[in-house]
Amino acid sequence: MDGLQLVTKVSDIVIGGHVEQQFAQDHTTTTGLTFGYKSGLYTEGTVVTEVDAGTVTLTDASVNVVYLDTSLGTVAASTSEDTADVIALFQVTTSGGDITAVVDARARRTSVV
Repeated sequence: MDGLQLVTKVSDIVIGGHVEQQFAQDHTTTTGLTFGYKSGLYTEGTVVTEVDAGTVTLTDASVNVVYLDTSLGTVAASTSEDTADVIALFQVTTSGGDITAVVDARARRTSVV
């Protein structure tokens, strides 16, 4: 997880709705190494961006960070990401082709090392 520098948290940037609903895990689309997330809104300065619900593919036998890339306005997953423009949403551990643990990082300020 070297390189992930998280300078904010979703609850700092989210508008409209409750933080627990913004970018929440979508259990109906999460299966195997596919992690589903719900839609969300975030602000960058005075610009409001809406991100549609979707899925990301995780790397097996790893700790994956599912994050919001504010420079692209997309959600992605990586085992190592070197950018300052990301906000961690979840830390997801995988093994044997399945998700074994999910840590919700949306409501806390954190750095993933």
